[in-house]
Amino acid sequence: MQEAMQMKFMYNGVELPAPEGATPAQVKDDLAAAFYPELNTAEIRGPRIEGNTMVYEFVRAAGTKGKGGH
Repeated sequence: MQEAMQMKFMYNGVELPAPEGATPAQVKDDLAAAFYPELNTAEIRGPRIEGNTMVYEFVRAAGTKGKGGH
């Protein structure tokens, strides 16, 4: 019998807690954004497979709002 795939969510090298069955978008929007406001505009990358785990990574958008290029 094949073991079910697990899901893991990472941001900046830190594993984020997530309820079982949550989608990557739900984790990003509902959980992570409460602790990491910069994730509101983050990209979801993945999954990459590590053993029996699907790893999703939240990556901040490039650039910083309000910074001038002078």
